[in-house]
Amino acid sequence: MSQFYPLNSVKISRILFLFLAIIGMSLSSCSSDDAPQAPPVTVPTTGSVSGFVQAEGVVVNGAVVTLKQDGQTDKTVTTGADGIFKFTTIPTGKISLVAAYANYITKTTPAVVSGGQDLQVTINISADESKVTAIPDAAFEKKLIDMGLDSGPINGSVPTYKISSVKNLSLNDSGIADVTGLQDFTALESFSCSNLYGSSVIKLKSIDISKNTALKSLNLATNEITTLDISKNLALESIDISGNSISTLDVTKHTNLKMLSCGDNKITTLDLSNNAALQDLYVSQLALTSIDVSKNPALRYFYINAVGLNTIDVSKNPALEVLYCIENNFQTIDVSNNSILRVLNIDKNKLTSLDLTKNAALTTVSCGRNEITSIDVTKCSELTTLVCNNNLLLNLDVSQNTKLLNLSCAYNVLGTLDCSKNPLLATKDGYYLICNNNVLTKLNLKSGNNKNFKGGNFLNNTSMLQIAVDDVAYSNEKWKDHKDPAATFVSSF
Repeated sequence: MSQFYPLNSVKISRILFLFLAIIGMSLSSCSSDDAPQAPPVTVPTTGSVSGFVQAEGVVVNGAVVTLKQDGQTDKTVTTGADGIFKFTTIPTGKISLVAAYANYITKTTPAVVSGGQDLQVTINISADESKVTAIPDAAFEKKLIDMGLDSGPINGSVPTYKISSVKNLSLNDSGIADVTGLQDFTALESFSCSNLYGSSVIKLKSIDISKNTALKSLNLATNEITTLDISKNLALESIDISGNSISTLDVTKHTNLKMLSCGDNKITTLDLSNNAALQDLYVSQLALTSIDVSKNPALRYFYINAVGLNTIDVSKNPALEVLYCIENNFQTIDVSNNSILRVLNIDKNKLTSLDLTKNAALTTVSCGRNEITSIDVTKCSELTTLVCNNNLLLNLDVSQNTKLLNLSCAYNVLGTLDCSKNPLLATKDGYYLICNNNVLTKLNLKSGNNKNFKGGNFLNNTSMLQIAVDDVAYSNEKWKDHKDPAATFVSSF
C-alpha cells in the first residue's frame, strides 16, 4: 500500500513560481514582430490665426497687425482692401494680436492658439479723438463740414482720423486761400482746387503737397501759385497747373505721368524725356523756345497754342490723334507719320502749303489765317469740317470729301468751287458753307440735297457769279440773302 505525503505550503509556492517563470521565458522568446503595434499618436503643435480689422463696422485697409508670443519672433502683416489678416504655423499657446492704424487707438487682443485649429478673431479699433488737424482757413473747414468730415462748428481744426483715409477731395471754386491741413490727408489720390468757373476772387498763392505721396491726380488750375514742388509725388498720373505764375516744373521723375497741362505760366523750359507714358499735353501760352516730344510715343492730344515756336517735330508720335498749334510762327509742318490724326488745327501761322495725303483719318482740319496757296485733302475721306479761310488759295478740291458738313474758305482767291459731291454740306445746325470774299465766278451746289441746306455766305464775290442749284425757284426764294444781288442761281453752267 502506497503512502501519501502531503505537500506543505512552501513547496506549493515554489512549484507555482517555477511554472510561471517557464511561461514567461517562453513568451519573451517570441519575436517582437509577432506582436501587433499600436499606431503612434501625433499631437498638432501649431495652428493658424485669421480675421479682420474694422472700425465702426467698416473694414480697415492698411491696418498693421502684429502677432506676439513669448519665445517667438513677432510676425506682422498689413490688411488689404478687405481688412483681412492671416498668420499660419503659429505654435500653440497664448498670443497677443496688436492692431495699429494711423489716428486710431492701438488695440491689443489676447487669444490662445490650439493645435490644428484656425483661430478666428475680429479686431475692432476706435478713433483717437485726441488727434486733430489744424485748418486755419475757415472756408476750407466749412467745406469739410459740408462733406461730413467735421461736425462743426468752425473752430480751426478737424479730427485727423476723419480725413486721413480720404482719397478724393475737390475744393473747386470754394474761395479757399489756404489749404494748410492737407498734409494729414495722407491717403489722398485725387486733389482739385481750381477756379474752374472763375467765380472766386480768392485764389491759392502757395501749396505744400509733400506729404500727399499717394497723389495720382492734381488740379490747381487758375490760381496764383508761383512755385510748386512735386518731387515727393512720384505716383502722379495727371497734373493741371494751367493759369498760374509758376516758372519751373520738374517732371523728369514722374514716369507714370499721362496728362500734363501747364499752359499760361512762366515756364520757359520743359523736359519730357522721361515721360514715355504721356498721352495728353497742353502747353499753350508758354514762353518756350523749343519743345521735344520725340520720347513721348504714346502722345495722343497735343495743344501748343500761342507759344511762338517756329517749328514742331511730331514724327515720333504715331499715336497722335489731336494736334492744336494755333498762333505760332510755323512755316511748315510735317504730319505724314501721324496716320491716325483726327483733328488738326494750325490757324494763325505762316504756312504756305499743307500736305495731308497721309492723313486719311482726319475729320477736322482748320488752317485759317496762314499764307497757304495749296492744300490737298483728297485723301481725307472722313473729313467733316474744313476751315481754310484767310489764305491765298487759288484752287480747292473737295470732290472726295463726301462726308463734309462744314466748309469755310472765305477770304481767298478762289475762282471756282465745286461742292456738287458734298450732299451733306451745311445740312445740320451749326454747319455752313462760307465762301464769301473770293473771286468766284462759278459755285456748284447742285448736290441733290439743297432742300436740307441750313445756310451759307456767298457774298462779296464777282458780279458774274453763277450758282448751280437743284431748284432755281426754291433757291431764289430761300437763299437770296446768301448771295450778292448780281449773282444768279442756275440749273447748270
